[in-house]
Amino acid sequence: TGMFNHMHITFESALNFIITRSPFIILIFFLYILWREHFSCKTILKKIIEDFSTILLSGTFMALTLMFYCYAFESIDHKAALNALGKFKIPITLIISSFILKEKITLPQKIASAFIVLGGFLTIV
Repeated sequence: TGMFNHMHITFESALNFIITRSPFIILIFFLYILWREHFSCKTILKKIIEDFSTILLSGTFMALTLMFYCYAFESIDHKAALNALGKFKIPITLIISSFILKEKITLPQKIASAFIVLGGFLTIV
């Protein structure tokens, strides 16, 4: 038996969990970009400064999305329904990108979206 067998980490709410994990996600994302794309820290910092308003707007909407999700998670008794609604993010994103950005949705994307929607319905049943 190890010393971590009886160690439990708890959070007061889903919002506290998301706030706690967010810096780690950002750090892992930047480390991945540095490793995968071979960017230097100076290049990434330059991109952040150039696109600061876009990053700020995106971060604001992401924070609002997470707060609404946490509110729904704490308010809804049937958590499987919330999980199913969360699965519709990818198909909705594809539909919006096809209408607004005029991107072509490929057959594999359509099939994958159909499986995602089917999985969402199966989690409710």
